[in-house]
Amino acid sequence: MIRALKLISAYYSDLFSKSIQNRNFRLRWVFYVYLIIILVFAVFYNLSYETNPSSFVFAKDVHQSKLSSQIREDSTLIHNLEKEFLLLKNINQRLTKTSGVKIDSLYSDYKFIFLLWHMNELNVELAINKRALKNDNKSELLIHNVLIFKRGASDPFFENEVHLKTASSDFDKPETIGLKIIDVRMQDNVTELKNIKSADYLRWNFIDFFYFSTITQATVGYGDMLPNSTFIRFLVALQTLIGVFITIIMVTYSYDLYRKRREKE
Repeated sequence: MIRALKLISAYYSDLFSKSIQNRNFRLRWVFYVYLIIILVFAVFYNLSYETNPSSFVFAKDVHQSKLSSQIREDSTLIHNLEKEFLLLKNINQRLTKTSGVKIDSLYSDYKFIFLLWHMNELNVELAINKRALKNDNKSELLIHNVLIFKRGASDPFFENEVHLKTASSDFDKPETIGLKIIDVRMQDNVTELKNIKSADYLRWNFIDFFYFSTITQATVGYGDMLPNSTFIRFLVALQTLIGVFITIIMVTYSYDLYRKRREKE
C-alpha cells in the first residue's frame, strides 16, 4: 500500500515537473491563482462587513439605489409572507374542524403527496415527502414544501421549504402531517417577518464584495465602495500589490509565449 502511494506520488510529481516547464501551463495556473485570490479576499470583506457593517462606506448614489431596490424586494417579500400566513391560518382552521371537506384535492407522484386547497383566487399546495408515511426513524429530518399558485398558473409565485422530523408512527393520514407542516411553516413565517422588519441597515451580499474584490485587484477602483477601517484598508493595499505582481507575471508569460511562437514562424 505504502509502495503504491509512493509510486502514485512520484508519477504525479514527475508529471507536474514536466507540465510546469510548459509556458501555457504556467500562464493558466497563474490566472487560476489570480481568481482564487479574488475569491479569498471577497470572503474576508464579506465576513468583515457582516461582523461590523461600518467597516465599509458607500457612495451616496449607490447607497440610495441599493436602498430603493431593497425596499422593493422587502415590500414584495413581506407582502407574500403576510399573504402566506393568512392563507395557512385559514387552512389550519379548516383542518381543525371536525366536519366539512378538509382537502380540495389529493394526489401523489413517486416522491410527494400533494394536498391542494382553493382559497379565493389562489391555490395553496403542500408537498409532503412520502417517506414521512413510511419512515420509522423519528430522528430523520425530512423536507416538505409549501407552494402558493395564482388560479390557473402552473408555477408557484411563492414557495418555502419546511424541515420537519416526521415518522409514520406519529401520523395516521396525510391531513395530520399537513397540519403539522402548516404549524411549523406559520412559526417560520412569523420569524422571517420579524427578521426582515427589524433589519436597520442595508444587506450587502457576497456578490457585492466579490465585485469590490475584483475591481480592487484589477486596480480599477470606481469609488462606489470604500474601506472604512484600518484592517480593511490594509487588506485592500495588500490585495492591490498582489494583483499588480500577478498581472506583471501574466504579462511576462504572455509576451514570452508570443515571442517563442514568432521565433518558430
